[in-house]
Amino acid sequence: MAAAALVAADPPYTIAPQYAHAQGSQPTEILAVADTGNDRIQLFEPGGSTLARKFGGPGSGAGQFGSPVSVDMHPYGIIAVADELNHNVQVFYPNGTHAFTIGDGVRGCGDGQLSGPAGVAFAADGRIAVANTLCNGIRVYGPDGALAFKFGSPQQGQQGEQYLDRPRGVDFGPGGEFAVADTGTERVALYDSAGAYTGQLGEKLSAGETGAAYDVAFLPNGSIAVASTTDTRITLFHNGAFSSRIDLPTGTSKGYGIA
Repeated sequence: MAAAALVAADPPYTIAPQYAHAQGSQPTEILAVADTGNDRIQLFEPGGSTLARKFGGPGSGAGQFGSPVSVDMHPYGIIAVADELNHNVQVFYPNGTHAFTIGDGVRGCGDGQLSGPAGVAFAADGRIAVANTLCNGIRVYGPDGALAFKFGSPQQGQQGEQYLDRPRGVDFGPGGEFAVADTGTERVALYDSAGAYTGQLGEKLSAGETGAAYDVAFLPNGSIAVASTTDTRITLFHNGAFSSRIDLPTGTSKGYGIA
């Protein structure tokens, strides 16, 4: 998901039991923004003009950030933040209280580590997907932060379309499948709910070129939207094929995030 994520309030989502005491009876509708330069998260009321609350600050401890580059919010208000320089993902209750941290903060590719994570996304059931960028893979965690499985990372000498190269964006599809914005290969790689490779979107020198794909999002109509750092357009795909492009407003620099 992107550096800003608007959470819809209409689907009948469920929430992990350990979060139940922190949620209200209805899904939330809040705009969460990763304020990277100020090492904090800002939460805005619907409409985006009123600041609801903010939390964070520079540092490496619980509730602190080194470079929060991606944020996602579960519809019941649980917040996950990918911190690229602290090499972790922190999860917070709706009021901004720290719940737990994924990754020990030491850069690495071991099961208990992350390396420059640049993307994070929630599934409706509370699972968390992390683009483990510098390890060239995706990690999927349970609602409690325990590693469930991982995919996309090549071992030394391995090659193939199923492997990733500096993935920065990830999102869950409606059936639990994954779309991954893979910056190094300039495409969106697709995987099923178990992490098995199923195909890709984007091809250089074609209408469906994604450029340096930086982020990706599933849309309510089933389309997949891709933000790229090489131009100021959003590329849309539907049913696995190029659909259209959206030109961003004049003055937009690059498409670093989308949700």
